[in-house]
Amino acid sequence: MGWNPGEHSDDDNLRWSWLRAAEWGRWPVFLCQPIAPVLLIWLPWQQVASLVIGANLFWAAFIRYRFVSSQMASIGVTFVLLLRFE
Repeated sequence: MGWNPGEHSDDDNLRWSWLRAAEWGRWPVFLCQPIAPVLLIWLPWQQVASLVIGANLFWAAFIRYRFVSSQMASIGVTFVLLLRFE
């Protein structure tokens, strides 16, 4: 499941790194894509938006640049793709 840079071109590795970095920077917002629609069934949209914004602010203040995990970023991609409502 992991990304093996030796199996890909420099351009592919650069793109993969860029995408994971962009997702990691706003990971709670990225992960909420499949979760927020379900929460909207039970909670008002203002509360869901507040939860997402609060989680993202917490992420930015305490976690984003103190801990980086390419494995968690890759798992996040799989999570979002498996549970998307498209």
